Amino acid sequence: LHELRMQTRDVGLVTGTLAVARTELRNLLASPGLYLFGVLILIQTLGSSLLALGAFQTEVLITPGLTAVRTMNTLSLLLCLLLMFYTAESIERERSTGLAPLSFATPARTASLLFGKALGNGAAGLLMLLATYLGCAIAILVQGRMAPDPGPYLLVWGLLLVPTVLVWTCFVIAVQAISGQRYATYGVGLGVIALSFYLQFTGKMNWVGNWWIWDTLQWSDMGLFELNRRALFLNRLLALGLAALFVAVAVQAFGRRQADAI
Repeated sequence: LHELRMQTRDVGLVTGTLAVARTELRNLLASPGLYLFGVLILIQTLGSSLLALGAFQTEVLITPGLTAVRTMNTLSLLLCLLLMFYTAESIERERSTGLAPLSFATPARTASLLFGKALGNGAAGLLMLLATYLGCAIAILVQGRMAPDPGPYLLVWGLLLVPTVLVWTCFVIAVQAISGQRYATYGVGLGVIALSFYLQFTGKMNWVGNWWIWDTLQWSDMGLFELNRRALFLNRLLALGLAALFVAVAVQAFGRRQADAI
């Protein structure tokens, strides 16, 4: 390096994370399945909003807060399924393409590699939220009685749904790092979703275990979640703490070195 008048330096945690996140997001934007999923969400949002009926079979007034809350369950389920497959594939991509000996030998930290993938896939989830907002805005404009104010969407999705996306993505990465097999990750992920549904439908789910806050939100334009505000705050704080825990577990379990066959 001295003779070539070159120099090298360590890659910081933030710099490496952003570099990996940009690469992952670029790969996801080139995937046709992402756009197909966005169209499906758009159709689902328009259908459920425009065809919804009230208690007396009357037309429901579509408001931004009401549509933001009503789409939470659908978004939580579909985004978890989408991110489970895309995140597991992104972890496996280096080994399947033969790039692992090069990428794992770079000075980027393991935390940067894994958390960058989580951020890249989470950004893809944000694009799905944008598609959902467009669907809700179209439904509101078609009804012609309200304005598609983005404030309630930023409040509901930004503060309540984004932690769900983050903790789920970090959980998938931790399972993938421990098992080393994407099919095992699919099995564990689907098992967690099935168990959550079982606890939810049998009445055994409480605010602590409801990691995706399924069927709990009630919107009122006169206040912001007064009945469940403290529980929602603690639940989202727990989700962010679990996301940090899963990243730490994944960093310790993820192997960048492969044992020699001899």
